[in-house]
Amino acid sequence: MLICPNCGTANTDDSKFCEGCGTKLEGVARQAPGGSEEINAQPAAEPENAPNMEPDGGAAAEPTVEPGAEPAEEQTEPAMGPEPEQWQPEHADQGYDPNMGQSFEQNMPQGFDQDFTQNMAAGGAPRKKMSRLQLAVILEAACLVLLIVVFFAVGNSRSSAGSVAEKYFKAYVDQDWEEAYSMLEIPEGTFIQEDQYEQIMDASEQPEITNFQVQESVGDVEDGITRTFTVNYSINGQGQSSTTVTVVRQSRKSMLFFDTWKVSADGLIAQDYSIYVPQGAQAAVDGVQLTEEQLSGDSEGMDCYQISIFNGTHSIQVEAPWFETYEGQFDTLSQGEYTVSGLSLSDDGEQAVESKLQEALQAYYQAALAGKSFDEVKDLFAEGAADSNEDAYDRLRDDLEATDYSAPKQIQFSGFRCQVYDGDSYNGSLQAELEYDYNVSYTYTYTYSGRTEDRTNDGSSYADARFVYDGDTYKLLSFDPGYVWY
Repeated sequence: MLICPNCGTANTDDSKFCEGCGTKLEGVARQAPGGSEEINAQPAAEPENAPNMEPDGGAAAEPTVEPGAEPAEEQTEPAMGPEPEQWQPEHADQGYDPNMGQSFEQNMPQGFDQDFTQNMAAGGAPRKKMSRLQLAVILEAACLVLLIVVFFAVGNSRSSAGSVAEKYFKAYVDQDWEEAYSMLEIPEGTFIQEDQYEQIMDASEQPEITNFQVQESVGDVEDGITRTFTVNYSINGQGQSSTTVTVVRQSRKSMLFFDTWKVSADGLIAQDYSIYVPQGAQAAVDGVQLTEEQLSGDSEGMDCYQISIFNGTHSIQVEAPWFETYEGQFDTLSQGEYTVSGLSLSDDGEQAVESKLQEALQAYYQAALAGKSFDEVKDLFAEGAADSNEDAYDRLRDDLEATDYSAPKQIQFSGFRCQVYDGDSYNGSLQAELEYDYNVSYTYTYTYSGRTEDRTNDGSSYADARFVYDGDTYKLLSFDPGYVWY
């Protein structure tokens, strides 16, 4: 190999320039195996206009070496001839530093010069060192991949059906009703609101749960929409118990990638719960007024409202004309429906009922005594109740017609005594009984002589009536005026 006299780099025997610094190597001693030196046999290119250094008439004499003699000590500088020609860079404006190779070699890691030399000797190109920009790009890509992996791992863990069921039951155990409500699949409704849910849960007696475990129900068939989990838990002082939590997959995605699960509210909500109140009454449940949109119909003097509401105990207030304000409670878990009954008449209401009943009694008898048709008293009755009462009126009118021996002329009523009953026996209608005294003036005709005589007859009787509210006032639903004897 050839050792560069300028930088000391080891080069192959056929190298013309130093691979380290570019110095021309022709004429440089070759390092033979075993440590001896040999002169490069290739003739050095003579520089232009160089003087002929050979003796006249022949080739230059080669130095002779005696056998067994030590080779002559290498001169540090050639005794004659021009200085070694150095390789010039391609661009002349870029200067060349003779010490460049040495500084480069000093900054290389240990063993680099040997690898570099072997790689160059094998004819390969030197390996390039990565730049800081390349390292930064690789590092950022690795961090991005790691973040994506963590993102999906955490997202799947937090949004899974099992984790939602466990978080919900933990909120239930901690009585964190705000957190529990946020995980429920709740339909929209007037009586299905977060504050109402919290009121129901606070009012209900909750067990003291010490620990619990959530696991998917054995034999549960996954349909892709619902998942059911069994929760085994311990109640302080009562032992073990269990319940189930069903979660429902929603149509929307969480963070664009993950399934969204909500806890089913089945068992928590009473759907289309029916509440019956007297017709014309205004009702409020838990302080929220019932509206016409929730009115589903009426029957026998009662209005029926249907609402969806959280299962539990609820308050109700009812205000009806002539009655005291009604306040009560109902429990949707123990009652399939609720009927408001037992309303109490106010003092003004009692007087109004008695007046209404007296007016009806007198108008009814006066029309019948005059022989008028039912149309004369039809307005006393609520809509739909007239047909069922027309026959009774016609019979009374026929009884009051003049006969061969008597002809009533006038009936007077007095001494009214009214008794009003609560409407619970008649589905919200107002029932009242009116006891009264009467005086009948009539003409009696003797059968054989044909002689007539004016007579009077006194007596007492009672009328029975049921009233319903038609939106403006109370009207008769049924009426039995009692019988007047003469």
